[in-house]
Amino acid sequence: MAKAALTKQEFVDEINARIKSHAAYKSGAVAKFYPEGASAETASGVMYEGPEQARAIFADVEAAVRREFAVDGEPQAEERS
Repeated sequence: MAKAALTKQEFVDEINARIKSHAAYKSGAVAKFYPEGASAETASGVMYEGPEQARAIFADVEAAVRREFAVDGEPQAEERS
């Protein structure tokens, strides 16, 4: 079954919404486009900004969003049955 697709902007917005609702959220933790200053159109990825001790939260949240959604313009791994 195909995953629902998000634009790059929706992907970053979804990560940020989930980070803020995470039980271990640290103030200032945010996902941004990579490289610094990139827009959704020019970004080559997503980066984390915030307290070092919250980096694992970002990794967990990003992985959860990627399991649930595809991201427009990114290659998708084939699902195995």
